[in-house]
Amino acid sequence: MMHKDLLLGIDVGTTGTKCSVYDIHGKRVASAYREYPMLHPRPGWTEQDPSRWWDAVCCNLQTIFQSQDIDKNRIAAVGTSSTNAVFLADRQGQPLCNAISLHDQRSGTQVEWLKENIGEERIRALAANRIANGSFSLPALRWLVENRPDLIKGAHKLMVPCGYVIQKLTGEFTMNRPRMSLTLMADIRTGQWDTEIAEQTGLPARLLPSPCGSAEIVGTVTQWAASMTGLAAGTPVTGGTIDTVAATIGAGAVDEGDFALTIGSSGRLCSIAGQPMEDPRLLNLYGAYDGQYIIVQSTNNACVSLRWFRDTFGREAARQAQAAGCGIYPYLDRLADTAPAGAGGLIWLPYLAGEQSPVWDTRARGVFYGAGDRLPILYKGCPGGSGIFTAPLSGSGPGPGCQTGYHTPWRRRGQQPSVVPDICRCAGNSCGPAPVQ
Repeated sequence: MMHKDLLLGIDVGTTGTKCSVYDIHGKRVASAYREYPMLHPRPGWTEQDPSRWWDAVCCNLQTIFQSQDIDKNRIAAVGTSSTNAVFLADRQGQPLCNAISLHDQRSGTQVEWLKENIGEERIRALAANRIANGSFSLPALRWLVENRPDLIKGAHKLMVPCGYVIQKLTGEFTMNRPRMSLTLMADIRTGQWDTEIAEQTGLPARLLPSPCGSAEIVGTVTQWAASMTGLAAGTPVTGGTIDTVAATIGAGAVDEGDFALTIGSSGRLCSIAGQPMEDPRLLNLYGAYDGQYIIVQSTNNACVSLRWFRDTFGREAARQAQAAGCGIYPYLDRLADTAPAGAGGLIWLPYLAGEQSPVWDTRARGVFYGAGDRLPILYKGCPGGSGIFTAPLSGSGPGPGCQTGYHTPWRRRGQQPSVVPDICRCAGNSCGPAPVQ
């Protein structure tokens, strides 16, 4: 009998999905990554096509099993983690609309409705979190109730990225308790749904998937999923968790009082606690283990800012990176190493899509401050004028990075010109399920 000595992790991120295989000592032995776009069908909207997540999983696993000499029969179990997004699916698990991302800002009106009709104190007592859009699912779901009642009526379950991949692998509709913390409809202390709040919001209780623990086996890989991914049918699949929780554990923060700084698309300072901290400035998560909580101070925009910079300013850099035989990000790292400490006073405020704790301001917007005579560096890469970075110097129309959903108007504030990213519609966002209208 083949010894099952490997574990598979699937991380569905904001900008791409990574699949990695580890041995029982925690050493990574194989990995594959696939990127996909964020969609911006309207100003302030940020969506993703869930089918891209599954396509990325299948592509990554086929690469691992076919090109990286990994025997599928050695995989003992599959664990998942994911970014924060929510959508509705039918009985077969097929998306009825694009997923509304954590960077989406459309539900400000619904935040106020929830405060008036449910009550912020009631939500805080239940979930130990505030009512806010983006980070938490309830405002986005209330938006669907008000604007797409047809989807609510026809849906079988609400889903999140982790649960979607698990459903594809096993056929089971589940949601892990750390992710339930961010719906504002679950008791953070018991890990169970509050169906009354769901119903008051306009969500039938039937839409709520089965709660599960992060390490709980919720199903096994079906024959169909095996044919799509290359996994062995019958491989156990666990309930998974949020990427923040997984990254915190991976950083070694496992005991009460431990801290970890995790940086992905978003950036988070996380601490392990034995109970939630009811401070409106902070975000509370149910931990990977019962009786454990993760207290989070988070910024919306960390590495997503780097992607925006790459797509907006880095077309020539990408060509030069390819010519040099390396990836764009290592190439940008090399260029950054040549910059003087402090970048001559140039400051980037990374608010591409509002901000989370402790500010909690959906109106916050990004800006390069103090550009001034640093423009040659921003646009040419170095004072010698190598032509590395290019972008429009004036105007408010879509710039080179329009496919990302951002354009780059320039505004002068006194003697300091500033680059202010804004959001635009992009004709390239027509693929996949229809955007939520």
